[in-house]
Amino acid sequence: MITKSNDSRQSTTQTNCFKIWGLRITLIVLLLGSLGACQPDETNAIRIVASLPLSPDKSGLGWDTAQGMLLAIEEANYQAGDFIVEFELLDASGPDDDILVPEREEANAKKAAADAEVLIYLGNSYSSGCKVGIPILNQAGLAQISPGATYPGLTKQGFAAGEPAIYYPSGERTFFRVVTTDDMQGPAGAFWAQDQGMERVYIVEQEDIYGQGLSRAFNQIAQIIDLNVVGTSTVAEGQNTGLETLVADIAAQQPDLIYYTGFRSGAVPLIQALKQGDVTTSFMGGDGIFTPALIEELGPDAEGIMATFTGLSVDQLDDSEGFTQRYEDRFGTQPGGWSIPGYDAMNIALAAIAQAGQAERATVLNSLRYINHDGLAGHYSFDQNGDTSLLLISGMYVQDGQWHSEGLLRVQ
Repeated sequence: MITKSNDSRQSTTQTNCFKIWGLRITLIVLLLGSLGACQPDETNAIRIVASLPLSPDKSGLGWDTAQGMLLAIEEANYQAGDFIVEFELLDASGPDDDILVPEREEANAKKAAADAEVLIYLGNSYSSGCKVGIPILNQAGLAQISPGATYPGLTKQGFAAGEPAIYYPSGERTFFRVVTTDDMQGPAGAFWAQDQGMERVYIVEQEDIYGQGLSRAFNQIAQIIDLNVVGTSTVAEGQNTGLETLVADIAAQQPDLIYYTGFRSGAVPLIQALKQGDVTTSFMGGDGIFTPALIEELGPDAEGIMATFTGLSVDQLDDSEGFTQRYEDRFGTQPGGWSIPGYDAMNIALAAIAQAGQAERATVLNSLRYINHDGLAGHYSFDQNGDTSLLLISGMYVQDGQWHSEGLLRVQ
């Protein structure tokens, strides 16, 4: 049974989708006994909440991730061991796009923290969202798994003053992630550029901890390997105006490569502005642009675009055909790369709850710390910082209107 309830904000709906602005989705599944349908003891019901940036047209990495989560919990029959699982998907973006609204993430985290039945929080995909949510969830002792936040300072020292301790007011680590961090992704992009014979790079960085952190990691290695960074400019997330000056500066510097450290929402208008300015320089982004939605929006202008991805693409999976078929049967479309960490994050959450055997946050949190899980992308465990043991960076490129894999990239 699927139930939907709206809050006081204006909401719209779409066929076969869960969110739009302010829409709250609650999925409740009643177990069926072997001798017939029955409603189990409500004391065995627990909840998992996800908070993601979700666009109203059901595109982009947020929806890729959410649908991976949904497929996983459906395949588990909404069960984790002896527990019935209610899954609630919350939007952390604005009404017209998938650009993060920090106040939405704050509200989502507070809502989950205040609900004693919530045992695991999945999200945010964006590092800037996790920067807001981690301290709130940490104070509540609520385990958090991010399927996409890659900024290293959320878990490691050496990136900004006070990090990562400022995110953990309780003094205890409660944040985990299933993707590799940008101190590996940045170097991978720099080495990949070098391996392709690039010599001059212009960096366009998104103005947040993800964009500037990834830019910094790329730049540090570029200096070591004599990859000449000829210019750096900063843009807002999703910036789609005032790009003419930036394009003119890029053209004047004559780079071999433009390296962009932001999300699809900003990459699309930037690439369109470059095309309009007759700038045909090669374009590489981080994992924030790796989504089929980028190709759908750009059409032929997407050809040749490159992206690093902090995981495995669908065609790199051992069970590529099986996962793709199940996903297509469920959603009527091919999975995006972010469907994989979404799927694996949900299954790790279910495994941790089942392993804990108790509907207590502290017990589930401890279970998650010692989890060993075989997922789509490989074998997961977490170190003392909450970072994944599965360290993967893939090179992706667009050819004939599809993302293709270059394989795993070197990071040194």
